[in-house]
Amino acid sequence: MPAVAADRSLRVTVQQPSASPKPARIARVVHLASAALPAAGAWTNQAAYAIPDGVSAVSFITTYARGVANGQPKFRILVGNGTEEGDISVIDPVVVASQPFGLQSAYAQVILGAVPQDANPVSRELMVLVRGGWTTIRMIAAEHGVTATPGTIAIALTAAY
Repeated sequence: MPAVAADRSLRVTVQQPSASPKPARIARVVHLASAALPAAGAWTNQAAYAIPDGVSAVSFITTYARGVANGQPKFRILVGNGTEEGDISVIDPVVVASQPFGLQSAYAQVILGAVPQDANPVSRELMVLVRGGWTTIRMIAAEHGVTATPGTIAIALTAAY
């Protein structure tokens, strides 16, 4: 039998470096620095947060200290698509029959915050699931309880992939 030569070639695989994996979350961002709420129940008007690609949820953390007893904040969440911006809607679960259709109402969502029992600040978290097409999000705030003596608000946010 003839001798069989052993294959002694060396195979080398070259891989392109891959991009770093995305972190599990985005660290805290100041969305609205601590300040007194506007007078007469007017809304704050801070800049929108640009939602990074791939983000699935944004959590807002609010810290409110009342101006006087019965002070209470209220919040609205506005989302944008690069051109328009609008409130997140709440759909009324009641369906009114109007043949051949059923009618439901949609409302801009206003979220009432806690009524602090004393002068100590109260912090709350509100998580929003990001829907397709959103490019910006922001939470604006106003005094709801005693609009003549608004409290102080601070808003921070974090996000998750």
